[in-house]
Amino acid sequence: MDVNSLKIKIDTSDTKRASRDLNNISQNALEAEHSTDKLTNSLKNLAKGAVGIYAVSKAFSALSGGIRESIQLYQVQEKAEAKLEATLKATGHAAGFTAKELKDFASELQGVTTWGDEATIAMMSVLNTFKEIKGDEYKRAVVAIQDMSTVMDTDLTASAMQVAKALNDPIANLGALGRTGVQFSDQQKNLIKSFAETNQMAKAQDIILKELESQFGGASKAMANTSSGALQQL
Repeated sequence: MDVNSLKIKIDTSDTKRASRDLNNISQNALEAEHSTDKLTNSLKNLAKGAVGIYAVSKAFSALSGGIRESIQLYQVQEKAEAKLEATLKATGHAAGFTAKELKDFASELQGVTTWGDEATIAMMSVLNTFKEIKGDEYKRAVVAIQDMSTVMDTDLTASAMQVAKALNDPIANLGALGRTGVQFSDQQKNLIKSFAETNQMAKAQDIILKELESQFGGASKAMANTSSGALQQL
């Protein structure tokens, strides 16, 4: 075998080996690319799963919070209604209404003001303890207290105590309203005192309620007609 022939055989052998090596490299590259794709898909699926778990967790948390809030609101409502019935019974229904009638009235007011019926019912329980407030004057007092609280930005129960004291015993407690900004003329004061002394309480209360209505009337309904008030109602 001559030198030239040997050289050709060597070159051919090297070429074949190189070709196999290139094929192996190409195959390994394809396998590596396939593995990378599998890893990428796995990571994507893992991410999707994590997002799903997070979403479910948030939804469950929101649901749990809603349930807790509903239970709390129910408890507040239940306590308010129990107190209403207790004060009506204790006073012999002096206000002139049944518990159902007052709860219906509170629900009616809830529809046109920003005051929840549970807050109004709680306020009514305070009002019930003042036996001289009854009939039409009772309902007017409820509305007046809501309007006064809306304007003065005060708690319904606190406003109820002030208004109820003045309505129940105008001679002794009319001045308390004056200290909160509700002013009466000397003529009004004299008429109120005269009616109270002659046991004409409804007439004395009418003067007081008209003054409250002239200063605060319609405030609760007006607040419900604002965008923030509508949101609060919702």
